[in-house]
Amino acid sequence: MGAGVRVHQHLMGYRYIYRLPIGMSSDHIIGLEKVFSDGLNKPVRVEFRKINGEKKRVCLSVYEKELPVLLKYSHIPMLGDEWVIPLGQTQEGMIWHNTDQIPHMTVAGTTRFGKTVFLKMMMTYLIENHSDNFEAYIIDLKGGLEFSRYSSLKQVKKVAGNEIEAYEMLIEIHESMMMFAYYKKKQWSNIVNTPIKKRQFIIVDEAAQLAPESWMDKDHKKLLSHCQRLLSEISRSGGALGYRLVYCTQYPVADTLSRQIKMNSDAKLTFRLSTGYASQVAIDKKEQKSCLQPLKGERYLRLMRLVRYKFHLSVMTRCIQG
Repeated sequence: MGAGVRVHQHLMGYRYIYRLPIGMSSDHIIGLEKVFSDGLNKPVRVEFRKINGEKKRVCLSVYEKELPVLLKYSHIPMLGDEWVIPLGQTQEGMIWHNTDQIPHMTVAGTTRFGKTVFLKMMMTYLIENHSDNFEAYIIDLKGGLEFSRYSSLKQVKKVAGNEIEAYEMLIEIHESMMMFAYYKKKQWSNIVNTPIKKRQFIIVDEAAQLAPESWMDKDHKKLLSHCQRLLSEISRSGGALGYRLVYCTQYPVADTLSRQIKMNSDAKLTFRLSTGYASQVAIDKKEQKSCLQPLKGERYLRLMRLVRYKFHLSVMTRCIQG
């Protein structure tokens, strides 16, 4: 590796900062993260970033402890009025998703590996922090089995358990979005800069059920196409109006995730998938095959396609009584 610049000791271990060797790309160094970890027999994180405003350097962080297998919900800090969602924990602290900065999110991952648990944890956190301003519209295409128990909560406006109910809900949401004239009159362009406190979250679980298939009859295809059109409209125009789309599907390919939703959802949260190619589709970056282990709670986060985090976490959610 290039010449060492400095070494820092921090609470969790050591950080080594190097100049990037001439002729070597940063991607190559970052790709050696597991090699360093195996050689040192410790958790390692490799980044290529600016240090204190200087030129970019290779930053190799070596940690003394592994990530916790379990982070209890009661240990997650409450951040008051901020519209953030806790996503997980690295050795250096919590990872948060700010929904006012990045309104829409896609969530992918193999079945039974944590997507629905994440959604329940997200709802619990938002209800506890924004009980009067959080509104949820839930499309639960497992027949309503997972989220029907939440329908009695005041924050949950509606739970749709099938395609017809989903279409009716999306029509209702689309009509409520027609407030452009009011925003124009007030000279507003983004809800973040207005006195409006409410936020509407549209949560879609098992979104592949809304994808038209070749074997379906004409009316069924038409219904699902309308659902996809309405979801795309929410992803295009809803962010500035306070609507946040959380779109969950096992494998986000073109058949299950429209181009508009994918391009407008700049936060991509991905649980473990079976192959490197599947991971590349989900977060636009291929994982090394050696990293693909069937661990529940192991997930990747990609924000604005610039920053990629990896963390391992199982979250205990509280039981919400309706």
